[in-house]
Amino acid sequence: MEWFYEMKRWGRVYICFLLPAVIAGILFAFRQWIAAGVFLGIMVFILLPLFIDAEEELSKRRHEQIVDHLRSAAAAPPTKPNAPERAEPPVTPQAEESPAAQAPAAQLSSLWAENPAPPSPSNTSYFNTVTVIDLETATDSLTSICAIGLCFIREGQIIRSDCYYVQPPENRYNAANISIHGITPDITKNADSFPVVWEKIKHCFQNTYIAAHNAKRFDMPALKAAFEQFGIDQPQFEFIDTMYICDEFKDPKCQRSLDALCSSFSIQLDHHHDAKADAIAAAELILYSFEHSKFRAFNVWLKHHVEMLSFCDVSPRYTFSTTTKHPKIDVHEIAVTTEVNDEKDDDFNGKTFLFTGTLQHFSREEAMRKVVERGGIIKNGISNKVDVLVNANPDGVTTSKVEKAIAMQAAGHRIKIINEEQFLKMLESNNAIQI
Repeated sequence: MEWFYEMKRWGRVYICFLLPAVIAGILFAFRQWIAAGVFLGIMVFILLPLFIDAEEELSKRRHEQIVDHLRSAAAAPPTKPNAPERAEPPVTPQAEESPAAQAPAAQLSSLWAENPAPPSPSNTSYFNTVTVIDLETATDSLTSICAIGLCFIREGQIIRSDCYYVQPPENRYNAANISIHGITPDITKNADSFPVVWEKIKHCFQNTYIAAHNAKRFDMPALKAAFEQFGIDQPQFEFIDTMYICDEFKDPKCQRSLDALCSSFSIQLDHHHDAKADAIAAAELILYSFEHSKFRAFNVWLKHHVEMLSFCDVSPRYTFSTTTKHPKIDVHEIAVTTEVNDEKDDDFNGKTFLFTGTLQHFSREEAMRKVVERGGIIKNGISNKVDVLVNANPDGVTTSKVEKAIAMQAAGHRIKIINEEQFLKMLESNNAIQI
């Protein structure tokens, strides 16, 4: 292999491909089709593995050169520009080497990753690290990031993972988003805002590849939208969408969702939609694909086998609907099939009710029937005819119906917004709520 590496180094390896091509051309010229095809097949079978191995050897030697350069730079004493040369003082037995000079190559590589050097051709052509991220949002707005999960891969191994809670704008949440990831306003009420968290983690996006599951449609557009909203300078990096990283091993019937792929490849995913757990699971998908490839060097596999996308080509998106769709209820059918009580309830009689959110004590249809039984009217959409909006969402959580109702109140419409507890009191006694 050393001879092939040296040929590759000096470019003579391409002659190994050119010569068989000339011979095959001669065979084709004499219409020796079968002989030419067999000859080309044999040459490709022999030379291609050697070419790949030589490429990996080149990459390893580049990495070793970078590490040696870092070690020598750390060990060298600082010099002043244009200073006259002078003899170095003798080193006493008590003198110690600097910690950076004593550090092994792996530790220097770690220091390099934690404090990345400015990009240059020598350290950006073959990154050996991947920062896998996962974002969770508080509402349908992609700028409402409430958690950032991080998982770090170096040289084909997971070395660390972390999670940061982020306080979204006004600490507002949608019930649908809370039901997905379990993060509530109480959890993030004392958390840092996105610009503050970004200052803490932005070094993790330098001199490395970035990865996320569903990166093209969710995580990267969300990052770009947040950068634009908060006026943050946008970093430049290449990223991987792990939804497609295992396509060559995936069952065609298997979906590309994170939980489905993890189940298919026996990858542990304990708490789906926990930002840290999802980042680790996406990192495991990357490692699964690498370990089942024909490549031996992680950075070569990343460079030549994995589809890389540019963050600068991503367009910001500002909404991503996660709203739970309640079954469509025929309010007319409920009105004609529900028997109205002889004794009317002043809280309900002649008043129009609308529901939003998921009720805890009964279904939405049951609640609607209770309204009709007491002489009330039910609607599916908000309008000026609605008198009472029952908001079953937790405190701090809003929906489009609530927002419209608040706007109507500001415009002078006498619409009452109540929670589920107040609605229960109305059911128990007459005139429980002043409307």
